[in-house]
Amino acid sequence: MRPLNSVSRPRVPVTRISSKRMVYYKWGFPLVWFGSLALVVVTAALEPRASADPMMFVVPIISAVWMHLEAGERCTAMPVLASLLSRAGVLYISLRHGPVPEGREMFEVSPAETVASAKASGLDAVLNVYRASTQMVDREAGVTWTHLAFVKV
Repeated sequence: MRPLNSVSRPRVPVTRISSKRMVYYKWGFPLVWFGSLALVVVTAALEPRASADPMMFVVPIISAVWMHLEAGERCTAMPVLASLLSRAGVLYISLRHGPVPEGREMFEVSPAETVASAKASGLDAVLNVYRASTQMVDREAGVTWTHLAFVKV
C-alpha cells in the first residue's frame, strides 16, 4: 500500500490545467496534482474490478452521490469502496434527505442502511452526523444531510 502522493508521475502530462496543477491518467482516471498532493477524480461506475496495480485511496469522498444509486448499485459499490480504502484511510459519504428536485432521480437512503452495508464490507462508522442543509433554499424546502465516515476494521 502506498499513499497517493507517492504515486510516480508519468513524464508527459495529458492536460495542463495551470502551472501548479497537472492532470495525468493513472488506473484510467484523471490524477490531478496540487503541489505534492494527488487527487484522483473517479467518474466511472463503482463495479468490481481486477487490476495488477490496484489503487488505494486515503480519503475517498462520496459527496451527494450515494442517493443517486439504486439499492442494488449501492450494495455492489460499498464492497468496492471498502477494497479501495487504504488501511489508514477514511471513507466519507454524505446522504441528502428531502424533496427531490424536478428532473432529478434520487432514492431514499437511510444512514442505518449505509452503516450496515459498510459494516458488512469490513468498515466501522466513526462519524454519523445529521444536520439541516447549509443552503437556505434547501433548508427552507426541508432538505437535510447525514454525514458519515468509515474506517477499516
